[in-house]
Amino acid sequence: MSTFLGDAVAAPPRMVGRVRRTELPLLRGAPDPERFLEHATADGRRVFVADHVLRDLARLERAEHPDETAGLLFGGFFSDGERACAIVTRLVRPKPGEVIGTPATVTITAEGSERMIARAWREDPLLKPVGWGHTHPRFEAYFSPVDRQEQGSWREPASVGLVLSGLPDPVDRYRVFVGPESTPAERVVPRAQLVAGRPQPGPGPAADHPAASAPPPPRTAVRESAKGREEPVAALRLALPRLHVLRRAVARHADRPVVRLRPEIQRDLARLLVVAIAALTIALALAAGMIAGRAAGLRDDGRAVVPAAPQTSPSDAGDPSRQLSSQPPPTPLLVP
Repeated sequence: MSTFLGDAVAAPPRMVGRVRRTELPLLRGAPDPERFLEHATADGRRVFVADHVLRDLARLERAEHPDETAGLLFGGFFSDGERACAIVTRLVRPKPGEVIGTPATVTITAEGSERMIARAWREDPLLKPVGWGHTHPRFEAYFSPVDRQEQGSWREPASVGLVLSGLPDPVDRYRVFVGPESTPAERVVPRAQLVAGRPQPGPGPAADHPAASAPPPPRTAVRESAKGREEPVAALRLALPRLHVLRRAVARHADRPVVRLRPEIQRDLARLLVVAIAALTIALALAAGMIAGRAAGLRDDGRAVVPAAPQTSPSDAGDPSRQLSSQPPPTPLLVP
């Protein structure tokens, strides 16, 4: 109670709850799931990437193919009260000379980085650089040791590293890595979309990039074999993509680039497999015939029938013709 001029005045009610102190602005709600794709690391850090950013990166990959290219990501850093978060709202594309790219490497020059930041701030002074994005035209979407070293220069705990694959059928169209230690972040699908069965936002429509509008397939998913093909070679060729899925998954976890087999090599491997299967079938058939022949020489009581040795007289020893004619029919001997 407090008093003022002798009159009793009720004290204001105390606030109930927990006070959180964060160094970053508090994220009071998740962005619109129709426009932003959420990703989360194992330790709880979250990254929201606008779908148009993925489309812009897909267009950039197609324009610079087969060389790698890169750009800077802009947005803001926040906190959900527990962990750091990042929201990516824009990709600034490089201009000639700002990025040096080859089919296997890409480098953002210091001057190019400054110019891209200056262009972003001229359009929106509130934007902050939150990370970088680059492409892998000939490899899967993964971070190489060089990429991890570049990501280590971004010191914010929620800094974003985005990589997009240019392969026609990659395991993952894109991947997100968070923090200077390059922690992988997995896609988080809103529960409402799972219940409603609505398609998830993707990197862009098919006009921008092949299969970019469809959501990335689950890692355990494999292609369904087409029905109605009875030829062995066709069946084996349909089974090869399953092996490629497993091979790419192993290579992704090993952080190694994947070498895709050319179609003619796949056909040769399929023919070799057919020949090997045919040879194995013939060998099994011959072995089965030999086993059946030996089984026919066994009696029901389990004793084998062995023919007795032919008996010849001393006078017939020198005459082969008489030996053949004088041989009596063999008498079977029962050998236990």
